[in-house]
Amino acid sequence: VYAVGRLVVERRRAVGAEARVVCAWQHADGIQELLVRLPDASRDFVVYPGDYALLQCAALDATQWHPFSITSTQRELPLLSVHVRRVGNWTRRLQQLVNPTNALGPVDMRSQPTPVRVRVDLPYGASGNHMCDYRVLVFVAGGVGFTPFVPFLKELAELASGYDNRALRARVGRATH
Repeated sequence: VYAVGRLVVERRRAVGAEARVVCAWQHADGIQELLVRLPDASRDFVVYPGDYALLQCAALDATQWHPFSITSTQRELPLLSVHVRRVGNWTRRLQQLVNPTNALGPVDMRSQPTPVRVRVDLPYGASGNHMCDYRVLVFVAGGVGFTPFVPFLKELAELASGYDNRALRARVGRATH
């Protein structure tokens, strides 16, 4: 069973969506937000708060896949946002690849002579899929550990601003009755 599962995962990753990093926003404390443009077929994905994606960058290592919390909402696709904290060799090299000067603020990757390409395998998780079933929520997180909550807060802000997100409205409606 394990071997079959591994084969399925590896096959899925082999055909994973190739995407391009279009913007890298360097924040303080070694945290960088990557904005990745997915292929148009990515609109078929359903992304929930708490989901994560696996990223691979062949320019760094063609065999390693790394998990990152998705910080964009379904509405923002095909632009996928993830936050990367520089904690190891791979993430350090990724940040140097997209922002060699390590300058704070945004770096428009579309103007780079060589585009940074990543492969994306998503979505996984959906740990926050049932958050709207409750009337009261308490978020406890710190540092980059807050990223799984970002898309949920974005969805609530969309709802409060009057954006007509029927699926979100239905989910929130369950908790308010």
